[in-house]
Amino acid sequence: GDTLLVGEVIRDMQIDVQVCPNRPPELTVPLDTCARVGLPLNFEVTASDPDGDDISLEALGGLFTEVSPSANFTDAGNGTGTFNWIPGCSAVRRVPWQAVFRAEDDPPSVPLVDIETMAIQVVVPPISGVEAEVVGNAVLVGWLPVTCAGWFTPTMASLGSYEVWRRVDSLDASPAICQLGMPEGWGFTLVATVEGLNNTGYVDAALHAFGATYCYRIVARFPDDALSPVSDEAC
Repeated sequence: GDTLLVGEVIRDMQIDVQVCPNRPPELTVPLDTCARVGLPLNFEVTASDPDGDDISLEALGGLFTEVSPSANFTDAGNGTGTFNWIPGCSAVRRVPWQAVFRAEDDPPSVPLVDIETMAIQVVVPPISGVEAEVVGNAVLVGWLPVTCAGWFTPTMASLGSYEVWRRVDSLDASPAICQLGMPEGWGFTLVATVEGLNNTGYVDAALHAFGATYCYRIVARFPDDALSPVSDEAC
Protein backbone atom coordinates (compact mmCIF):
# COMPACT_ATOMS: atom_id res chain seq x y z
CA GLY A 1 0.00 0.00 0.00
CA ASP A 2 0.91 3.69 0.04
CA THR A 3 3.29 5.01 2.68
CA LEU A 4 1.80 7.72 4.92
CA LEU A 5 3.93 10.22 6.88
CA VAL A 6 2.65 10.23 10.46
CA GLY A 7 5.30 12.42 12.10
CA GLU A 8 8.83 13.76 12.04
CA VAL A 9 11.48 14.84 14.55
CA ILE A 10 14.18 17.51 14.17
CA ARG A 11 17.22 16.94 16.38
CA ASP A 12 20.09 19.30 17.17
CA MET A 13 23.59 17.89 17.29
CA GLN A 14 26.71 19.79 18.29
CA ILE A 15 30.11 18.56 17.09
CA ASP A 16 33.32 19.89 18.62
CA VAL A 17 36.34 19.64 16.28
CA GLN A 18 39.62 19.70 18.18
CA VAL A 19 43.24 18.74 17.65
CA CYS A 20 43.61 15.19 19.00
CA PRO A 21 47.10 14.16 20.15
CA ASN A 22 46.09 10.49 20.12
CA ARG A 23 46.51 8.08 17.19
CA PRO A 24 44.25 5.02 16.77
CA PRO A 25 45.42 1.44 17.33
CA GLU A 26 46.08 -0.85 14.37
CA LEU A 27 44.28 -4.21 14.35
CA THR A 28 45.42 -7.31 12.44
CA VAL A 29 43.07 -10.25 11.83
CA PRO A 30 43.47 -13.37 9.64
CA LEU A 31 42.06 -13.62 6.14
CA ASP A 32 38.53 -14.97 5.59
CA THR A 33 38.43 -18.72 6.15
CA CYS A 34 36.31 -21.85 6.49
CA ALA A 35 35.57 -23.99 9.53
CA ARG A 36 34.42 -27.59 9.39
CA VAL A 37 31.68 -28.87 11.71
CA GLY A 38 33.22 -30.67 14.68
CA LEU A 39 36.78 -29.45 14.09
CA PRO A 40 38.40 -26.63 16.12
CA LEU A 41 39.18 -23.26 14.55
CA ASN A 42 41.78 -21.34 16.55
CA PHE A 43 43.69 -18.17 15.73
CA GLU A 44 45.15 -15.00 17.24
CA VAL A 45 44.08 -11.41 16.70
CA THR A 46 46.73 -8.76 17.40
CA ALA A 47 46.74 -4.98 17.75
CA SER A 48 49.47 -2.38 18.21
CA ASP A 49 49.28 1.27 19.18
CA PRO A 50 51.64 3.86 17.65
CA ASP A 51 51.58 5.84 20.91
CA GLY A 52 52.28 2.81 23.10
CA ASP A 53 48.89 3.01 24.84
CA ASP A 54 47.26 0.00 26.43
CA ILE A 55 44.76 -1.76 24.15
CA SER A 56 41.55 -3.64 24.93
CA LEU A 57 40.14 -6.15 22.44
CA GLU A 58 36.64 -7.52 21.98
CA ALA A 59 34.72 -9.51 19.37
CA LEU A 60 31.11 -9.23 18.21
CA GLY A 61 28.81 -11.19 15.94
CA GLY A 62 26.13 -13.86 15.79
CA LEU A 63 28.64 -16.70 16.04
CA PHE A 64 29.30 -15.56 19.63
CA THR A 65 25.62 -15.39 20.66
CA GLU A 66 23.24 -17.09 18.21
CA VAL A 67 24.60 -20.65 17.85
CA SER A 68 25.54 -23.52 20.13
CA PRO A 69 28.34 -24.23 20.65
CA SER A 70 29.23 -20.58 20.26
CA ALA A 71 32.59 -19.06 19.43
CA ASN A 72 34.77 -17.68 22.22
CA PHE A 73 37.14 -14.72 22.16
CA THR A 74 39.52 -13.92 25.01
CA ASP A 75 41.48 -10.68 25.44
CA ALA A 76 44.85 -11.99 26.64
CA GLY A 77 46.28 -8.50 27.17
CA ASN A 78 49.22 -6.76 25.50
CA GLY A 79 47.21 -6.33 22.31
CA THR A 80 46.61 -10.05 21.79
CA GLY A 81 43.33 -11.96 21.67
CA THR A 82 42.55 -15.62 21.03
CA PHE A 83 39.60 -16.97 19.03
CA ASN A 84 38.32 -20.53 19.62
CA TRP A 85 35.35 -22.28 18.03
CA ILE A 86 34.22 -25.82 17.32
CA PRO A 87 31.15 -25.12 15.13
CA GLY A 88 28.14 -27.42 15.37
CA CYS A 89 25.24 -28.16 13.06
CA SER A 90 23.35 -25.02 14.09
CA ALA A 91 26.12 -22.94 12.47
CA VAL A 92 25.78 -24.51 9.00
CA ARG A 93 24.28 -22.00 6.58
CA ARG A 94 24.67 -20.70 3.04
CA VAL A 95 26.22 -17.33 3.97
CA PRO A 96 29.39 -16.92 6.04
CA TRP A 97 29.37 -15.71 9.63
CA GLN A 98 30.82 -12.24 10.23
CA ALA A 99 33.19 -11.87 13.18
CA VAL A 100 33.78 -8.20 14.06
CA PHE A 101 36.92 -7.46 16.07
CA ARG A 102 37.36 -4.16 17.91
CA ALA A 103 40.51 -2.65 19.38
CA GLU A 104 40.35 0.44 21.63
CA ASP A 105 43.33 2.28 23.10
CA ASP A 106 43.50 3.86 26.57
CA PRO A 107 45.25 7.23 26.20
CA PRO A 108 45.23 10.23 28.57
CA SER A 109 43.06 12.00 25.97
CA VAL A 110 40.17 10.73 23.82
CA PRO A 111 40.27 6.93 23.17
CA LEU A 112 40.20 5.77 19.54
CA VAL A 113 39.08 2.52 17.93
CA ASP A 114 40.04 0.25 15.01
CA ILE A 115 37.51 -2.29 13.70
CA GLU A 116 38.13 -5.22 11.34
CA THR A 117 35.69 -7.84 10.01
CA MET A 118 36.40 -11.46 9.12
CA ALA A 119 34.11 -13.91 7.30
CA ILE A 120 33.97 -17.54 8.46
CA GLN A 121 32.12 -20.08 6.29
CA VAL A 122 30.99 -23.17 8.22
CA VAL A 123 30.95 -26.35 6.11
CA VAL A 124 30.15 -30.01 6.69
CA PRO A 125 32.50 -32.85 5.71
CA PRO A 126 32.02 -34.45 2.29
CA ILE A 127 29.45 -37.25 2.13
CA SER A 128 30.99 -40.65 2.80
CA GLY A 129 30.09 -44.24 2.05
CA VAL A 130 29.29 -43.70 -1.64
CA GLU A 131 28.78 -47.02 -3.48
CA ALA A 132 27.78 -47.92 -7.02
CA GLU A 133 26.49 -51.42 -7.83
CA VAL A 134 25.34 -52.80 -11.15
CA VAL A 135 21.85 -54.32 -10.93
CA GLY A 136 20.73 -55.67 -14.30
CA ASN A 137 20.99 -52.81 -16.79
CA ALA A 138 20.94 -50.13 -14.09
CA VAL A 139 23.38 -48.81 -11.47
CA LEU A 140 22.25 -48.60 -7.84
CA VAL A 141 24.00 -45.65 -6.15
CA GLY A 142 23.93 -45.31 -2.35
CA TRP A 143 25.59 -43.12 0.28
CA LEU A 144 25.51 -42.26 3.98
CA PRO A 145 23.42 -39.29 5.18
CA VAL A 146 25.27 -35.98 5.20
CA THR A 147 26.65 -34.79 8.53
CA CYS A 148 23.90 -32.81 10.37
CA ALA A 149 21.04 -34.51 8.48
CA GLY A 150 19.74 -35.81 11.82
CA TRP A 151 19.85 -32.33 13.36
CA PHE A 152 16.88 -31.16 11.29
CA THR A 153 13.24 -31.92 12.03
CA PRO A 154 11.68 -34.37 9.53
CA THR A 155 9.86 -31.49 7.85
CA MET A 156 13.03 -29.45 7.43
CA ALA A 157 15.05 -32.49 6.33
CA SER A 158 12.50 -33.09 3.57
CA LEU A 159 13.36 -29.66 2.14
CA GLY A 160 16.99 -30.66 1.59
CA SER A 161 18.25 -32.84 -1.24
CA TYR A 162 21.17 -34.71 -2.74
CA GLU A 163 22.68 -34.07 -6.17
CA VAL A 164 23.88 -37.19 -8.01
CA TRP A 165 26.73 -36.46 -10.43
CA ARG A 166 28.15 -38.90 -13.01
CA ARG A 167 31.05 -39.04 -15.44
CA VAL A 168 32.73 -41.65 -17.63
CA ASP A 169 36.08 -42.81 -16.20
CA SER A 170 37.60 -42.07 -12.82
CA LEU A 171 38.96 -38.70 -11.72
CA ASP A 172 41.59 -38.56 -8.96
CA ALA A 173 40.64 -35.24 -7.33
CA SER A 174 39.49 -33.95 -3.95
CA PRO A 175 37.91 -30.57 -3.12
CA ALA A 176 39.58 -27.96 -0.95
CA ILE A 177 37.94 -27.38 2.45
CA CYS A 178 36.30 -24.14 1.26
CA GLN A 179 35.21 -25.59 -2.12
CA LEU A 180 31.49 -26.38 -2.00
CA GLY A 181 29.38 -28.21 -4.55
CA MET A 182 30.70 -29.81 -7.74
CA PRO A 183 33.79 -27.94 -8.97
CA GLU A 184 33.76 -26.72 -12.55
CA GLY A 185 35.95 -28.58 -14.99
CA TRP A 186 35.73 -31.99 -13.32
CA GLY A 187 33.68 -33.39 -16.19
CA PHE A 188 30.70 -34.58 -14.14
CA THR A 189 27.08 -34.26 -15.27
CA LEU A 190 24.16 -33.79 -12.87
CA VAL A 191 21.92 -36.82 -13.49
CA ALA A 192 19.44 -36.57 -10.60
CA THR A 193 18.29 -34.64 -7.54
CA VAL A 194 17.07 -36.86 -4.70
CA GLU A 195 14.67 -34.97 -2.43
CA GLY A 196 15.03 -35.29 1.35
CA LEU A 197 18.19 -35.55 3.44
CA ASN A 198 17.09 -38.95 4.75
CA ASN A 199 16.83 -40.47 1.26
CA THR A 200 20.22 -41.92 0.41
CA GLY A 201 19.84 -43.93 -2.76
CA TYR A 202 19.26 -43.56 -6.49
CA VAL A 203 18.75 -46.01 -9.36
CA ASP A 204 20.48 -44.80 -12.51
CA ALA A 205 18.53 -46.55 -15.25
CA ALA A 206 20.01 -44.57 -18.14
CA LEU A 207 21.17 -46.39 -21.28
CA HIS A 208 24.76 -47.21 -20.37
CA ALA A 209 27.48 -48.06 -22.87
CA PHE A 210 28.80 -51.60 -22.61
CA GLY A 211 32.35 -51.69 -21.22
CA ALA A 212 32.42 -48.06 -20.02
CA THR A 213 33.29 -47.13 -16.43
CA TYR A 214 30.72 -44.84 -14.79
CA CYS A 215 31.76 -42.88 -11.69
CA TYR A 216 29.41 -41.13 -9.25
CA ARG A 217 29.81 -38.35 -6.69
CA ILE A 218 27.23 -36.83 -4.32
CA VAL A 219 26.63 -33.27 -3.10
CA ALA A 220 24.17 -32.39 -0.31
CA ARG A 221 21.98 -29.31 -0.54
CA PHE A 222 20.57 -28.09 2.78
CA PRO A 223 17.13 -26.44 3.17
CA ASP A 224 18.64 -22.93 2.86
CA ASP A 225 20.62 -24.00 -0.27
CA ALA A 226 23.93 -24.39 1.59
CA LEU A 227 26.05 -27.02 -0.18
CA SER A 228 28.40 -29.70 1.07
CA PRO A 229 31.78 -30.39 -0.52
CA VAL A 230 31.57 -33.06 -3.22
CA SER A 231 32.05 -36.65 -2.06
CA ASP A 232 34.70 -39.14 -3.09
CA GLU A 233 33.72 -41.09 -6.18
CA ALA A 234 32.35 -44.61 -6.55
CA CYS A 235 32.74 -46.32 -9.93
